[in-house]
Amino acid sequence: MVNMKTKAKKGLLYGFMGLVVAASSLPGQVSADSASPEIVWQKGAGDEQLQLTGILESSNHQLSIGGLNGDSMNSEGRLLGYLSRWDDQGNSTWSSNITLDNQADIDDAPKPVIISDVSPTKDGGYVLSGTYVDMIPKYYPAFITKVDQNGKVLWAKTVSGGSWVRVNSVAESDDGSIVYTLSPGGINVPIPAKVGKINASGQTEWIKSSEDSGFSGFLDVTNADVTPEGDVIVSANIEGAVKLWKLSPSGETLWNKTLQLPGHVKAVNDGYLVTSTPDSGSTQIQILKLDKTGNKLWKNSYDFGEVNQVNEDKDGYLLAADRGLFQIDASGKLIWSKELGKVAEAIQIGDKDIYALAGNKLVKLTAASSAGSDNPGDQVSSLKFDSEEYSISRGDTFDTVVTWYDQNGQAVNVSSSATYSSSRPDVLTIDAQGNITALSRGTAVITAKYGNQTVSALVSVY
Repeated sequence: MVNMKTKAKKGLLYGFMGLVVAASSLPGQVSADSASPEIVWQKGAGDEQLQLTGILESSNHQLSIGGLNGDSMNSEGRLLGYLSRWDDQGNSTWSSNITLDNQADIDDAPKPVIISDVSPTKDGGYVLSGTYVDMIPKYYPAFITKVDQNGKVLWAKTVSGGSWVRVNSVAESDDGSIVYTLSPGGINVPIPAKVGKINASGQTEWIKSSEDSGFSGFLDVTNADVTPEGDVIVSANIEGAVKLWKLSPSGETLWNKTLQLPGHVKAVNDGYLVTSTPDSGSTQIQILKLDKTGNKLWKNSYDFGEVNQVNEDKDGYLLAADRGLFQIDASGKLIWSKELGKVAEAIQIGDKDIYALAGNKLVKLTAASSAGSDNPGDQVSSLKFDSEEYSISRGDTFDTVVTWYDQNGQAVNVSSSATYSSSRPDVLTIDAQGNITALSRGTAVITAKYGNQTVSALVSVY
């Protein structure tokens, strides 16, 4: 961390430099520091009230996309499930709205439902979850329903009863099983969080509570995910901490952990990522990387907003977040960022094509190519601040240094040529020369852009 209590003089630095956010790639070559992808097209799926929630690649270059349709409400004003398939050029080849009303499940009589989530599955179908509407106040049992690629119900399952309980998350195993989590539906009552597993035929394999894993009291379970080995990792928040517990494919508790970082968990090939929930009014988050036994490997801070989905790829992790898309490498360094507003989910197909769900739009992006550019900032190179992280006292000023390195490692001071921005102008400002002025206590991310490259650094004002 660089302390900025005194005003520094600009100059060329050759020491430890800041974090690379984006650098471009040669045609056919993927650079470790890639330029942010370029938008190829954006296609709207319908009215702005339609929210796309899930995307998977299916057969024949088709994309299965699910969502919630607020433009086609039924007579009771409840959201419909939106099922659709798209080709890789953004053309909708099939879509359907579904209510699931009066669909009997194996446990209960037919009744209307409130759909709260729609997720595509690997076989081209969809999983829908929500709550049944009951005549008894606050008695809304939760359900999970599987439909095929044409929207035909294959099975429906009541997964709770006796209180108002919501399905927090669903995750699919390689064998088609569905792992789900449950917690109280907005009512802070002392009941344990639950995680369950339903096989591909709709039969319950097991249901476990947080008490079975050594945790007691009220837990706000956030999500569960399935590891490549078929184990289940579950996260739940309580009093500023996250409880993690790992279950075997048969539901046996393997271990549990408590971390002082409330958030969500994602299983990756060599461990887990825990993404924190930002404070109200803030977009600052932390990401914690754990190994397979739950031990900390690294923790970094970012200005992404809440992370809605994590996809592992050959470059590290592709993050869909409230501010857009972000790529970090396996060590947590930011490679590139793309401001798109809130992105619910995103997938990468092949080496360069990314498909993202932003509101009611499907957005296709592709890796940027800078062949033939005359701007040195557009070549394969790197751009760096003189530090990844700064601290400064309120009322003080400081000059940052931005350095561009060409393909041969030659350094050029581009501080006066770059353009700058601050994520929190109420906390600090940064002028056209890279001079920071601290206004109020807090944290902000400063960003410099030169050519087709950007670099960011975290600034704390005390």
